[in-house]
Amino acid sequence: MKCLTCLELTAALLLASAAFAQSAHPQAGPTQHPALFLVGDSIMKTGTGNGETGPWGMGYELIPRFDEGKIHVYNEGLGGRSSRGYIEEGAWAKVLERLQPGDYVILMFGHNDAANSQNYPDRVTLNGNGGETRETESPVTHIEETIHSYGWYLRQYVQETKAKGATPIVCSPVPRNTWIDGKIKRGFDGYAAWAADASRQSGAQFIDLNTLAANRYDALGREKAASYFNDTQHTTKAGAQLNAAALAEGLKLLKGCPLANFLVTSRLARTEPELPALYILGDSTAAAQTRVPTIQGWAVPFLAYFDASKINVVNAAKGGRSSRTFITEGSLDSVVAKLKPGDTVLIQFGHNDVFPLNDNVARGTLHGIGEETEEIDNKVTGKHEVIHTYGWYMRKFVTDVRSAGATPVILTLTIRDRWNKDGKIERLPEPDLDLGDANRFTSPSIYSIWTEEVAKSMNVPVIDVHNMIADRYDKEGPDVVSTYFNSARDPTHRNPLGAEVDAAITLAGLKALLGPGLESVLSDKGKAIPAADARYIFRHSR
Repeated sequence: MKCLTCLELTAALLLASAAFAQSAHPQAGPTQHPALFLVGDSIMKTGTGNGETGPWGMGYELIPRFDEGKIHVYNEGLGGRSSRGYIEEGAWAKVLERLQPGDYVILMFGHNDAANSQNYPDRVTLNGNGGETRETESPVTHIEETIHSYGWYLRQYVQETKAKGATPIVCSPVPRNTWIDGKIKRGFDGYAAWAADASRQSGAQFIDLNTLAANRYDALGREKAASYFNDTQHTTKAGAQLNAAALAEGLKLLKGCPLANFLVTSRLARTEPELPALYILGDSTAAAQTRVPTIQGWAVPFLAYFDASKINVVNAAKGGRSSRTFITEGSLDSVVAKLKPGDTVLIQFGHNDVFPLNDNVARGTLHGIGEETEEIDNKVTGKHEVIHTYGWYMRKFVTDVRSAGATPVILTLTIRDRWNKDGKIERLPEPDLDLGDANRFTSPSIYSIWTEEVAKSMNVPVIDVHNMIADRYDKEGPDVVSTYFNSARDPTHRNPLGAEVDAAITLAGLKALLGPGLESVLSDKGKAIPAADARYIFRHSR
């Protein structure tokens, strides 16, 4: 067992005492703003004392993750309530009374929506997200009432939050302690998808907390995860901390949501700050998707290949970003600030570099790897900007990562679901491709060639996942490969099955690059993946 230093122990005690002081006791006095209200059931708020015994709600562990100098967090979870019960009992009206413009509400229901109980005989909601209703007599009030769907109630929360000028964030319910074939059960019997649908229809931000938490439990394995649950449904303090960490991760992945800026950024807030870290930088082909349930980046299942008690694996990839916009938005600086000597950073960009330089997204880069530039007045930011080549931006990734004492590793691009007339998957174009005649979008794999040239010039190792994936796809054929993608009209994004394939291939390449030493930080699932053939690895000595 790893021993904490005095500094780490002190930080842990301070965080624990802050959670206890702010959450375990009623919060008196007037509401301070800006405010974040945590709304849910016992998964959000339950427990006594400081959570060392019995069930413990994740809301207690969320509070110390926010900078109290920037935002005030109120845990308003109520045990036993469903999305319907919380409204009908008047708890939601009390939150609405305190809401002001600029506040935030995080919502998570679902654990109690499926069935009534002896203590709460009128909490059940209808399955789904539609407009169906059912008339029934309340066993408590004996008054006829109309019951709506789970999604309908979520939409009410969102609409009424927006009407107050506040920002609603809906979370899918965290998993129960139920396992199937060695993996924790996902989806929460449909409630995760219904929450996503309700969020999309009502225009709310959505965090797929079910998936983010499930990835962490899978990485632990069933035996270790047992101590994170007090029963099938409720977590212990360790489980509450895991769920809170997963939610914080989800906040950072949201686009256009300032709430992530209020999170504590100190390294002392990390549970194991001295562990080595592995960061993944990339676009939607790697990122955790929060709005399209059928799309999943390869870095999502990739986390389950590692032992979370031995290494911090951080999926910092962001959908829609190019090598240029990941830098100009400050995401690279944010990662570099957290790096320490010995960390490793996987870098993979190119799919979004193909787009125009200055449209309504403004994310394209100049062709090639040279020093050419082009100046624009950015239509998105309204600022003057000097745009560089793809290779220039990739060199900046390498330089900045190395400046923090970490090791950069470049990955070639994932392959698209496009096939040649000979029945083989479309691979890299020839290096002497005439770019003047090439369509930037239909020939994006030229970026993998430029990636390799940058790596050679800067002595950076490369894992050629492009050809590793292509070789597998050629063996399996179009019919099988089509089952890996989001849809026939989307040849770029994988579904969860395709993400698993790419994740396994990437880990195989990482094993071939780093050798047997990597095994010590892998989970049992990761150890079962064989190393790739050495021909896919380019070891450029520095």
